Amino acid sequence: MQVIDDFLTPSYHYEILQFVEGSEMQWFYSPDITTEGNVSKQLGLHGFSNHFYDIMRETPPSPFQSLMMPFLFQVKDFVKSPRVLRARLDMTLYNPFCLPDACAHTPHVDMDGEHHTAVYYVNDSDGDTIIGDEKVSDVTKHPSLKRAAKTVAELYDLKHSKQYKDELTYNENGEIFSAWFLQAKNKNDLRKRSKAHKIIADHTSGMMGRSMDHVASFVTGMSTSTGIFDNDKYQFSENLLNYYEYMKKNNVNLILCPTAIGFCKIKNKNICLRGEREKWLNVITANSLMINTPVVICNRIGTETDKDHSISFWGSSFITKDIIILTEKSGKIKLIDLQNNKISHIEHNLKILEDGQGGLLDILYKDNFIYVSYSENRGEGKTSTSIAKGKFDNKKIIFNNLFRAEPPIKSGYHFGSRLAIKENMLFASDGERGAGMIAQDPTKHPGSIIRINIDGSVPKDNPHFINKKKWLPEIYQIGIRNPQGLVISPFDDKVYISNHGARGGDWFGEVKIGENYGWKILGWGGTNYTGTEIGPKWKPGFTKAIKYWVPVSYTHLTLPTSDLV
Repeated sequence: MQVIDDFLTPSYHYEILQFVEGSEMQWFYSPDITTEGNVSKQLGLHGFSNHFYDIMRETPPSPFQSLMMPFLFQVKDFVKSPRVLRARLDMTLYNPFCLPDACAHTPHVDMDGEHHTAVYYVNDSDGDTIIGDEKVSDVTKHPSLKRAAKTVAELYDLKHSKQYKDELTYNENGEIFSAWFLQAKNKNDLRKRSKAHKIIADHTSGMMGRSMDHVASFVTGMSTSTGIFDNDKYQFSENLLNYYEYMKKNNVNLILCPTAIGFCKIKNKNICLRGEREKWLNVITANSLMINTPVVICNRIGTETDKDHSISFWGSSFITKDIIILTEKSGKIKLIDLQNNKISHIEHNLKILEDGQGGLLDILYKDNFIYVSYSENRGEGKTSTSIAKGKFDNKKIIFNNLFRAEPPIKSGYHFGSRLAIKENMLFASDGERGAGMIAQDPTKHPGSIIRINIDGSVPKDNPHFINKKKWLPEIYQIGIRNPQGLVISPFDDKVYISNHGARGGDWFGEVKIGENYGWKILGWGGTNYTGTEIGPKWKPGFTKAIKYWVPVSYTHLTLPTSDLV
C-alpha cells in the first residue's frame, strides 16, 4: 500500500469537488455497500454511487466521466498499468449506530485477475480509513495527521525563536512561562496575552483549532476566580490553583470539559452540580477576559450520558436553581431535578416534524409559563419555525401557538431558533431554511429576527408600524442566515445574536430595529459549500457585525473543549 498526498493539483481537485457537490451530479442509491448483506441490513449500511466507467460494459456518457478521464489516466500512468478497468464515485453516509470498526468493509477482491486498486478522497468525514488490518500507529508520520503534528511542533518552537520569545513568554519571579498562563491583572497583561494569541492565529492562519494557547486559557481564566468553586463543605479552589500551577510550570496543556448539566453519582449532595449555571457563567467570563475575546453563550446542544441516564438536549431553561426543563430534538420535554437526581418526562400537544436540523428546539421558562420554538408540521412535508406558549405543569403542558413563520417550506435546514424575553417582548431567531435570498424578502418570515409580545400580539413600535410598511408586522430585522445564539446582555441590556455562515462567515452582532445583515447579498467572509463566492464581507447600507470569523477545524491531535463561539 502506498499513500500519496496532494495527488491532484488544487485547481483540478476543486473542480471535481465543485461538480460532486453540485446539482448536476447524478447519484444512484445502493441498499448495501458491503459484501456482507446481513451486517449491512442490520446496521443500515446504505449509500450512493456513480459507476461512471467500466471497460467491460457500456456506461452512459456523463459530464462527470469526461471530467474524471484526466484523473484516471494519471492514476494509470502512476501505477504503470496498460489500461483502466473500472471507476466509480461512492458517497458513504454517516451512521450513528456504528460502533468503532463495526461498519468497516471487510477485505475483498474487486475483480478477477491481476490489477491495482486506487482510492481517492474527494473530501473527508474525519473517520478512520482501514485497509486490511492497518491502523494509525504514529500520528507524526501518518499522512492524514503528520502536518497537524508538525504545526504543533512549530508553535512550540516559536516560543524559543529570537523573533517571538519576548511576546510568547513572560517572567515571573525569575522563571519563564508561556504567555497564555499569564493571569491578566491590568491592561498591559491583556495586551500581552492578546498579542500572543494573534501570533499563534497568524502562524496557523486560524486553521489549528484548540491550540495550546486556547486550551490553557480555560484553566488560567478559572485560576483568577477560584472562590466560585468553594462551597460550605469543600474548598475546591486550592485544587484548582494547584492544577494551574502544575500546568504552568510543566507547560502542560490538558483538556478541561465541564458537563452541561451533570448527574450526582455520589450520596453527598454538597458536591453535586447544584447552582452550576452561575458557576459556569463565571468561568466563561473569566476565560473571555483571559483571551481578550467576546464570547457568545448559547444554549448548549449535545448529549449527556452515564450508566443510568442519557439526554440528547437542544434547549434548556432553569425553573429554579435545582430544576431544569429541557428539550430533545426528537420532541421530548424533560425535567431534571439536580437536588434529587431525578429525570421525568412532560407530555405536550405540539405537532412536530423532526426533519434534518428541525424538531423541538429552544425552551424558555418565564413567570410560570413555558415558551418553545419548534419545526411545526404544516403538511405535505412542509414545516415552519413556530413559537408556542403553555402554562408550566410537571406532567403535561398544553401549548398554543403565538407565532408561525410564513410560508411553510419543505426543507430540513436553518430553522434558527433561539428565544429571549425582554420587557414582556419575545425575541426569536428564524433561519432562512436554506432558501438564500428569502432573507431579503420582508414579506416572508424566514431569515429574520422576530419580535412579538408574550401574549402573541405585535408591538406597535415594530418596523412595520414605523417606516417599513411592506415588512410583515412581526419582523424586527432581516438578512439573517442561521442564527443559533440569542441572548440579552446583563451588561448593557441589548439583544445579541450569533449567526452561522456557510463555509466561513460566522458572525456575532447586535439586534437592531429595522436593519439588514445582508444575507445572501453579503457572504460575511464565507463561501458557498461548492466553493463559489457569495458576496463581500460587508458593504455600506447593511448592518455591520461586531465580529466575523471562520470556524477553525481541529484534528485528531486535539479535542473540543466546549461549544462556545
